[in-house]
Amino acid sequence: MRLRRPALLRSASCAAGVLGLTLAAQAPRPAASPAAEVARAEQAFAQLALEKGIPAAFLTNLAPGSVVLRPGPVDARTLYAADKDPGLLIWRPAQVGVAASGELAYSTGPWEYRPAKDAAPVATGHFLSIWARQADGGWKVAFDAGVPHPARPEPEGWTAFLPAAPDLLGEEDPARTLQALDRGLSSGSARLVRLAFGATVYRRGRPPLTGAAEVAAVLQAEPDRAYEPAGARVARSGELGYTWGTAGANGGGAVSYLHLWVRGAGVWRLLYDLELPMSVPKP
Repeated sequence: MRLRRPALLRSASCAAGVLGLTLAAQAPRPAASPAAEVARAEQAFAQLALEKGIPAAFLTNLAPGSVVLRPGPVDARTLYAADKDPGLLIWRPAQVGVAASGELAYSTGPWEYRPAKDAAPVATGHFLSIWARQADGGWKVAFDAGVPHPARPEPEGWTAFLPAAPDLLGEEDPARTLQALDRGLSSGSARLVRLAFGATVYRRGRPPLTGAAEVAAVLQAEPDRAYEPAGARVARSGELGYTWGTAGANGGGAVSYLHLWVRGAGVWRLLYDLELPMSVPKP
């Protein structure tokens, strides 16, 4: 679930205590909270990666048909079935959100990657993962993406984002609606006006962008793009959904993306906007 390690960039973390990525010291949440369930699933996932390694942890926690950006979208289970990475990936949730219908959720937070247990970190960043409740009531990762950026101090614990469920009358196919909205995000200005209050923008090499001025400066400096969604899903309650795909730009600069959408007062807005260059620049 992240863009890890230098090449794969998952959402990572490292040994407990580094950059505030202590797995044990999480803020308590009510036992019955769906957000707490997802946070515990994320924490257990991260702990398993420390104990059993990256490939085993991912194969245990990835849902059938799950997708990861690496940097383009690929089948996640196929990728990790062939993965032999012996490195250490450490991460934790910083924010968790769950749809009112209880079957779709997201988690995001800091990650760190080390090539070996006693090695220094060689990559850090943030991840954004989509979780789906399974038939047995448990949670598994349906989509995983992340961006690398320089390390920065991170507060402990996690917070819950609770979107309000809207009235979906009149919207026959909300997933198709989101895909159409993706195609309309052709310019930085178009992306800017679609952002939700408190939205976060994830870009390679930059810490999470949240301030209005810095977000506007980055988005308006980006080239116009033609977004082509490859998939979308909306919670039954209609207030939380995600889209993913690729986008091309004039003169190159193609990206893959994951958009997390929230709906309120009948309007869909971007809560998280994550993009990865399809070609990784050489050091």
